[in-house]
Amino acid sequence: MIKSFVSLSRCISRVSYRFGPRALSTGATDEIFDDKNYDSIAKSVLHSTTTGHDLLVLQPYVKWGPQKKINTKADLELEEATALVSTLASWSVVGQMVVPLESIEKKKVFGKGKLEELKQLVRKNKKINGVFISLKYLALSQKRELEALFRVPVFDRFTIVIQIFKENAVTKHAKLQVALAELPYIRNLLLSETANVQLGSGMSPEALRCTLHARESKLKEEMKKCQIYHHTLEKNKQQRKIPLVAVVGYTNAGKTSIIKALTGEKKLQPKNSLFATLDVTLHQGLLPSRLKVLYIDTVGFMSDLPESLLECFVATLDHVAYADAILHICDGSHPDLVRQRDHVFKTLQGLRNLPPNFLDRVVTVRNKCDKPQTDVTFEDDLPVSATNGTRLAFLQKIIESVVMQTTNRKVMVFKVPMGGEEAQWLYKETAVCEAEADPDDSQFIMLKVVISDVQIGKFRSYFVKRRLAG
Repeated sequence: MIKSFVSLSRCISRVSYRFGPRALSTGATDEIFDDKNYDSIAKSVLHSTTTGHDLLVLQPYVKWGPQKKINTKADLELEEATALVSTLASWSVVGQMVVPLESIEKKKVFGKGKLEELKQLVRKNKKINGVFISLKYLALSQKRELEALFRVPVFDRFTIVIQIFKENAVTKHAKLQVALAELPYIRNLLLSETANVQLGSGMSPEALRCTLHARESKLKEEMKKCQIYHHTLEKNKQQRKIPLVAVVGYTNAGKTSIIKALTGEKKLQPKNSLFATLDVTLHQGLLPSRLKVLYIDTVGFMSDLPESLLECFVATLDHVAYADAILHICDGSHPDLVRQRDHVFKTLQGLRNLPPNFLDRVVTVRNKCDKPQTDVTFEDDLPVSATNGTRLAFLQKIIESVVMQTTNRKVMVFKVPMGGEEAQWLYKETAVCEAEADPDDSQFIMLKVVISDVQIGKFRSYFVKRRLAG
C-alpha cells in the first residue's frame, strides 16, 4: 500500500531525488481510527486481541468434484496456513491437521463424525484457545455453531490475514486500506443474519448499517487525501521520464531482497515473513548503461484471499499499469511454486488499465537458487540469488532490454563542444554511458548516451534548429 506526501511539490521533489523505504512516508495520527462503537462490533467478529491465541490449525480440502484443487496439495496449503499464524506476534500453532471434505458448504463445515472428533480434541487440550479453519471465510452461522461446539473463538483466513495487515500497517494510507478492507466482511457477515436478531454489541441491524456506513464514509474521505501519490507517478512518466520497474510476487518470495541486491540500498531490511511489506515504496537503481530506474516494492500476493481483501490488495497495484517493466519474483525453492506462480499471473492479468502487450514487460525470476530447488521448471525461468548475487548482473541486462524497448530508448553517440550547453543538457536529461575527447578535435567530446525519442526531439529543437535559425 502506498505512502503519501503532504503536498505535490514535496512529493515530486522526494520521488525525484530521495529514495528508500521511508521516502514516501507521511505523519499519521490514529484519530480517524478511534471509533468505540465500531471497535466493539469488529472485536466481536474478528476476535482481535493484543495477547494473541494458541491455535489448532485445520486445513480442509475437497477430495473430488469441481471444488477440488488440482495445482496444489493439502499439506502444502496447511504449511502456508501455519506460516500465517506464525507471522503474528504472540500467536502460535499448538496443533495442525488436514481434514478431507466432500463440500465446504455444510452448515458446520465438517461431517458429523469428524466434528465430534475435533470437538473432543479442542475441549480436552487446554493449550488450544482458538481454532483456525483455513477457508476464505466462514458464514456467521458457521462461526457461531463451531464456537458453541468448540467453546473457543474460530478464525477463517480473512480474520487471520487482516490481523497480519493490522500489525504490519505503518503509514496512514496502509491503515486506511486495511480499515476499508474489513468493512465489507463485517457488513456481509453480520447483516446476513435475520433483521430481528440483535447483532454485535447489541445493535439492531439498522443501527449497525448506520455505524458501518458512517465509518466507511469517513475512511473514504481520508483516503482521497492520500491519492496524490498516483498523480506523482503519472507526472514522473510525463515529465521526468524515469523508468519504473514494478517488483511483484507471492508473499515471502524475496522481492525486497532482490531490490536491495539490485540497488545496494543498505537501509532496506528484508524479513523472512509473510506480508512483511504492506506499503509500496520506491528505490532508485542504475542499469548497466547508467540509466536510472525506480524499483517499486509491493505487497506480496497470496491465494485464497476473501474478495474484500483481494479488492483492497488489487487497488494497491494500480502503479503496475505505469510500469515500464514488471519483475515477477518466484521462490524457486518453494514446493508449491506452481500454484504461487499461476496465482500471480492470474492476478496480474486481472488488473485494470493494463497497456497492450502487457506480458511482454514481465520478467520472471526464480529467486533463491542457492537453496535446494523444486523439480518444476519453466521455459522462461531465470535462476538468481539475492543472497549471493548469482546472475544479478545478467538480470540487470534483461531489465534494461525491456525498459529500452517499452520506453523507446536507444544508445546514441553525440559529438558536442567540450563544456558546452549541449553537453550539459545531455548530462542532465539523459543517461551518459561513456565520455571521451574527440581524437580529431580536442574542443569536442564524444558522449555515448541512452536517450528516448522524445529527448531526441527536444535536443534537436533546442540546439539543431536554433543553430540553423541563427
